[in-house]
Amino acid sequence: MKNFYDSTVIKPTIKIDAKLILTPVEKCYCDVWMNGENLVNAVIADTTVFDERLPLTDGIDLVINIERTHPQAIIVDLTVEGINILPTYLSYAQPSTHYLCENGKWQFRIPSFYHWIHEVTGQGWII
Repeated sequence: MKNFYDSTVIKPTIKIDAKLILTPVEKCYCDVWMNGENLVNAVIADTTVFDERLPLTDGIDLVINIERTHPQAIIVDLTVEGINILPTYLSYAQPSTHYLCENGKWQFRIPSFYHWIHEVTGQGWII
């Protein structure tokens, strides 16, 4: 028979679906990295969708470098398991926006996704 502690053990092999959507305002050069993997390093002219499978207990480390001229920009949207992460949690982004209209680096970082989402949605704290 399993006790309560055994039933709450999180398996690190469980994967979650993350969808990153980049929408250009005119075409714009982007260098996009997610958790150390380079997703694109090119000019984006159309809406581009990246479907990623991430370990449940890993964090999300999203870094985007853009080179633009006015009025070029990139709009970043991120959902994880159907939960709208960006633009909802912009406070975790540096700078705090999902409309990238400045040359340079933009970052979005959260710690372990499973622990983080439970804490920020008020579902409790998990150790």
